[in-house]
Amino acid sequence: MKPIFTILDTVADFYSPLFQAENNDHAIRMFESSIDLDHKADFSLWRIGQYDQDKGNLSSVEHTLVAHGKNLKSKEKTQ
Repeated sequence: MKPIFTILDTVADFYSPLFQAENNDHAIRMFESSIDLDHKADFSLWRIGQYDQDKGNLSSVEHTLVAHGKNLKSKEKTQ
């Protein structure tokens, strides 16, 4: 079973399309690369389900906050 995630944009009041990741850390890496870091406080990453690749079943889980954009560290720009 692999976890299923979505990103909430609180300004747009909209959830992103679902995506699959290997684990929470992998999802956080994907989250960091997909949001506008200038507005990172507007976004949060949620785990909302599981996908069984062997049976093709998608199941819901209690929605769990995995990361909030405001807690992401800013990346230093390299020259």
